[in-house]
Amino acid sequence: MVRMSYVEEQKIGVVVRDNPANHLARLYAMKIVIGDKYSVYHILDRDFNGIRATLRRERSLTSDLPRQAREAARKWRILRNNIEVIYENAEPKTKKTK
Repeated sequence: MVRMSYVEEQKIGVVVRDNPANHLARLYAMKIVIGDKYSVYHILDRDFNGIRATLRRERSLTSDLPRQAREAARKWRILRNNIEVIYENAEPKTKKTK
């Protein structure tokens, strides 16, 4: 069974029909850092010489993060391919069966 990524599971980001691989560097990007209680998402500027500047940084409760990240991705027109997810504890929080 293939596990969906966090971005696809929470439906964060804009999806387009064509393949935007050639111009992803010219579009805005998002970096999501998921923590235990609080999480942070960063809105990143276009790629200039391999460097992306942080335009906005928002901190929110981890439970509210998907809703706020979806809203920001829609506002800034960030493609789902341009979203990076980082887990602070290196393991995603999932329910474990006993």
